[in-house]
Amino acid sequence: MNQPAAFQHAIASSEITRVEVLHAPDQVQTRTALSPADVASYSTSIYDTTDTKKIATLLDAVTQTQMTPTAARPDVRWGIFFRSRTSAVTAALYLDKFGKRGVAQGKNVLLEGGAIVTLLRQQFSPKS
Repeated sequence: MNQPAAFQHAIASSEITRVEVLHAPDQVQTRTALSPADVASYSTSIYDTTDTKKIATLLDAVTQTQMTPTAARPDVRWGIFFRSRTSAVTAALYLDKFGKRGVAQGKNVLLEGGAIVTLLRQQFSPKS
């Protein structure tokens, strides 16, 4: 799959044992687009899981998503942190509310589909 090399390497080369998902509500309006650094400040929900089935499902969705580099800066609303056994962040992915634009390991990307955000809304919310 076409993804930034640093992101692809981080996902493939480490044993992900925990995933943390932050979500800044879609309806929150700001004067400028939210950057990855802003997501934590605006997040009203944080979901943290060690459920291996949920992690595998999310990793599958991420690795199957085509990512194309872009200069456009997204208005990110989701932050996904893939953590190792030591809790270190091995990879980070930020997405806009539609899952069409994001930031993967610090690189702005266009994402094909939107399947990742759909999965996040279904399985990685406080009510799941």
